[in-house]
Amino acid sequence: MGGEKNLDVLQGLLVYILWSNGLAFERPQLNILLGLALALAIELSLFTAPCSFESHEQFLPEMKCIIDCNRSWVRWTETSKEEKRAVLGCLYLFSFASVKFSCWNPLQWTPYIQQCHKDILEDPDSDADIYLAHLLGLQRIADTIKNVSMQSLALDPSSRRTSVAIHVKLLTSELQKFMAALPDKLKQDSLMLVHYHVVETRLFDLGFLMPPTNLVHGPTPQRADLLLLCLSACQKLIKSLLRLDCETIAHFSTSNAANISVAMSILSKLMLFHAEDWDISNVPLEMDLPTFISWAVALLEDGSSRYDRVGSSKQPWLQLSRKIKLVGVRFDGLMTIENNRLFSQTVDQTRDESMATPLDLNTFDLFDDAFWQLLPVGPPLQSK
Repeated sequence: MGGEKNLDVLQGLLVYILWSNGLAFERPQLNILLGLALALAIELSLFTAPCSFESHEQFLPEMKCIIDCNRSWVRWTETSKEEKRAVLGCLYLFSFASVKFSCWNPLQWTPYIQQCHKDILEDPDSDADIYLAHLLGLQRIADTIKNVSMQSLALDPSSRRTSVAIHVKLLTSELQKFMAALPDKLKQDSLMLVHYHVVETRLFDLGFLMPPTNLVHGPTPQRADLLLLCLSACQKLIKSLLRLDCETIAHFSTSNAANISVAMSILSKLMLFHAEDWDISNVPLEMDLPTFISWAVALLEDGSSRYDRVGSSKQPWLQLSRKIKLVGVRFDGLMTIENNRLFSQTVDQTRDESMATPLDLNTFDLFDDAFWQLLPVGPPLQSK
């Protein structure tokens, strides 16, 4: 009975995290709730497969010894549908809801979790089961992209070109299969499309890690190809965001704040990137960052009027809107400097030299004050 009660508590906690995540941006509180969910999942041995299932790795090495030493329970019965649903909910939230939590998330995709995912996907009890199963499948692709990005940074340029090209081909195929398998109803779901285009944009953003285009390498996807695909994916992402029904609370949360950040960051990189194999004029005029920022600020200010406490020192919606406004002001200044550099006939020699200083694309973060401190005169983004 105690186990059943704890499972009820975990399910309620997961629902509360999703609900509260759409109303507030309290990162420390969210991480505490996620940690509590993880503790309950371990207490319930949710990630322990039945004895009938083949042995598998359940946790990252640093966690296995802690959990194994304190495990005195063996699962003799088959996993219930409620337990499988809770497993998938935990894995999705641990991977997605918080960047910090996902960095040390001890859970990983295993054959057992894959089987839970398959069971829920093939025999759902509700539309919510279908949505969860597809979101988790998409998140798995997103996590793979993140791992490819980190691994590619350690490679030399020549190896990086080949590695990124191969992974992009494979992951593009995975995304195509995902979209083909998506039910027609979800193909029309605005929030699902936002999540899909975020993953697609992040995939082709790997092009910034590649060395300059070299036609000698033949038909293998190269930087110029991936940047054009990245632009197309970013356009679709922005259109999907603008079509969201923001009157619905569930359609705007910290996750969509993160999606807005992705769109802003990728668009900015495409507008500032200078290389022989990339033409800035590829970015259409109607896809400018100031227009998108104005929409995001208006959306957040409306959220602030609904959900922020008047007079409180903590007004997360208003604080985020101000942060995005500041990004807009800074970006406008950067673009002004850049335009002067490109079109001015007489440029001060000292300033010209500083403008030519390349900036590591891996430090690019519009919301990080330290990033802007590296740009006293706005150097252009260049490839390494």
